[in-house]
Amino acid sequence: MNLAQIIEPHPDGAAAFSFRGDTVTYGELRRRCAAVRLSLAARGIAAGERVALVFGATPEFAVAYFGALGSGAVAVPLNPNSPFTEVLYRRRAVRAYKADVIEEHRLKKLLDAAVHAPTARHQEPWQFVVVQNRELLKRISDRAKELARANAAHHGN
Repeated sequence: MNLAQIIEPHPDGAAAFSFRGDTVTYGELRRRCAAVRLSLAARGIAAGERVALVFGATPEFAVAYFGALGSGAVAVPLNPNSPFTEVLYRRRAVRAYKADVIEEHRLKKLLDAAVHAPTARHQEPWQFVVVQNRELLKRISDRAKELARANAAHHGN
């Protein structure tokens, strides 16, 4: 049984939860979860893929959580106030990386967190490669850009 199915047997008008004086019914929760499932499908998120959920304790978290589970994705709740989440946001928003080498203990912590992220049916389909040699990183980057340009040219983009 998919955990998201626990919201199915309840009547549409029954209260699923209340938050700051507002009540969300099971019918509304199911409709909103369906919208999340459609949105994930439109973005190409397949069953078994991880979906990061960065919400506080809000109704939106419940909707995103059950919607992600209902799509077959693996919901990965992240605390929006944690330093790790802050690092993710900064990494995604800024492409000006520091030249500093990551200290071994920090690198081990990051890799340990990544390895322990849940996966569908514990398949663990991930691989991590850490490259801190600047020359090698530049060669990899240049080759990836070259392949991306060749692929775009091949597909007429």
